[in-house]
Amino acid sequence: MKSIFRILTCACLLLTAFHPDLNGQKGIPKNADILAGQVLDNLYAHSGFSNLRKPKIVLSTGKNFGALYRPQQNEILIEVALLEICRSFKEDSLHALAFILAHELSHALIRQQDDKNPANFLSVYADQTGKLEEEKNSDIYGLFLAFISGYAPDKVLNQLIDRIYASYSLTDNASPSYPSKEERKKSDLALLEKVNPLIQLFEA
Repeated sequence: MKSIFRILTCACLLLTAFHPDLNGQKGIPKNADILAGQVLDNLYAHSGFSNLRKPKIVLSTGKNFGALYRPQQNEILIEVALLEICRSFKEDSLHALAFILAHELSHALIRQQDDKNPANFLSVYADQTGKLEEEKNSDIYGLFLAFISGYAPDKVLNQLIDRIYASYSLTDNASPSYPSKEERKKSDLALLEKVNPLIQLFEA
């Protein structure tokens, strides 16, 4: 019951977060940092890694990377533009936000002490040794973590990819920095197929 109340509270915050009043920094909507922080708190509480430091949320007004984890600062940087994409899902907005934050939190749990490269939501680091494998692991654990924390990212995953690629003007074709949209969708479908048995075991 407590978890459901927390999710409903976050949903109300997300629907009202983009308010004309600014939260101390130009372009950052009021309550957006509180909302993202509450979703992250819920994910962290269900992660099973309370011995590791929880990263902090930092909002950005840019439009370059969506969201990323910075190990040296132990913080998740998330762009307001990406929050707006999540908000566009209305009653399903928290499912989208939880998937993104769970992905970045997974990076934090995998390599909290690695201060060499930030982990970028839009990129799969296909050209860097070990980074692609880490990205896959973050996808798998992040999706599973979102599910066990009370969210349903499978409801929005396909459309979320469409809206991110459109909003960030990413081409449908692959590049050195990110996969094609269809490749990403196929990857996410395969991801759901891998995670579903874990969810069934968890709920059994």
